[in-house]
Amino acid sequence: MEILLETNKYLIGITKEPKYLEQSFKLRFEDLILEFNKTKKANGTDYSKYDNFCEHLVCIDKETDEVVGSYRIATKKTLKSVPFVSEEEFNMDNLKANYNLLEASRAVVKKEYQSTIVLSLLWQAVINYALDNDMDFLFGTASFKGIDPSPYKQAFSYLYYNYLIDEEIMPKATKNKFNLNFIPKDQIDIKTVKEKMPVILKGYCLLNAKVAAEGYIDYDFNSVDVLVLLDVKNVNQRILKRFVK
Repeated sequence: MEILLETNKYLIGITKEPKYLEQSFKLRFEDLILEFNKTKKANGTDYSKYDNFCEHLVCIDKETDEVVGSYRIATKKTLKSVPFVSEEEFNMDNLKANYNLLEASRAVVKKEYQSTIVLSLLWQAVINYALDNDMDFLFGTASFKGIDPSPYKQAFSYLYYNYLIDEEIMPKATKNKFNLNFIPKDQIDIKTVKEKMPVILKGYCLLNAKVAAEGYIDYDFNSVDVLVLLDVKNVNQRILKRFVK
């Protein structure tokens, strides 16, 4: 395993070891796929051919040798001619043509570890990887449960008025689209925004990420998704270091 970060308790790195990959695929199924689709069978793994073109970043509890968090990451180099998985939902042509991109997908942390620093360590490792490989942007989708955007209108509108990607590089949803600006800015209630926004998206915003103006309804995954874009050279390092402490 290529180690990117290490603490007294955790080891974070890129792995090709079958035992860690199998644990990661199983964790993704149990704590990510089932979280969005309760109708699926309880036993399974989340693996597709796309995984063969990606690097797999894992966080391992050194005491148990168990994968407790993971990310799937890809670049144009690793993918060769295969599209980014986000391109199923958003048109990335402009960004792909002009910038070095790192896609981070299938982010998951084991339930028992979600109140720990595991997610923050994964963020730090992904950002370090991006900087070490001369990436311009880190991107991916963030998902809200269900296929109806309206319960999240406060959160979507808050993102629209405060965190929009610059228009000249704005990715557009390919289909099943909706606009994030559901309500006027003066009707936004911050308490409701905090309640409705996924933890991972809150974190991205604190790190200076931005979002596309259109969202995508993913009927297969049972989610509504927003495209998140983070300029890796403009990450809020103060916030990131505070998370990791």
